[in-house]
Amino acid sequence: MLLMESLWKYRWWVSGIFFVVLTFLLIWLFGDVSCRDGWGSSSIGRQGACSHHGGVKSNIGLLFLISFLGVFFFSAWFHKLYEERFGCIVCTKVPRHPMERELSSLKPYVYINQATGCIRSRIGFQCFLCENNFLKGTEYAAQNQFGKRNKFCLSCSQEIPLVNEMRANSINLKRQSLFKEINNYYENEANK
Repeated sequence: MLLMESLWKYRWWVSGIFFVVLTFLLIWLFGDVSCRDGWGSSSIGRQGACSHHGGVKSNIGLLFLISFLGVFFFSAWFHKLYEERFGCIVCTKVPRHPMERELSSLKPYVYINQATGCIRSRIGFQCFLCENNFLKGTEYAAQNQFGKRNKFCLSCSQEIPLVNEMRANSINLKRQSLFKEINNYYENEANK
């Protein structure tokens, strides 16, 4: 298992080495260069060689093509066997962890901009953080974010940096715990 994982990890190097070895092997076995009528000439490689025998016949281009196709199909087959999930190389037959969808749907926290000003409301409003309703004439702080004017009661406007930190930390902790659990699952599957 460890050998296969190492081969998969360095699959591009392995494919390159396999191509070179296969090409040299095919040329050594089948790479004859001769005249088209089968005549063996010692002047092949110089201008005018085999000029009275129909020209030089070489199948080296065909051998390169066969070697390339062999490496391509081998790499495609080998790439289907394993894949990297959360830093672990596992067999593609291993079922995905059920919490991967939850982790991918967990959006990063968008920080609330600091509210500024002390404005007296002309109509009642609802605080963006505590969601309490306030009457007309109450002072509030405001900020524009995402094309919308958000209103905050004065006590909440002082707590915006703290709220940002708490909410961002809770989302990051949840993301880290999910990632750790999924990573442990794949590490256990990789070691089987």
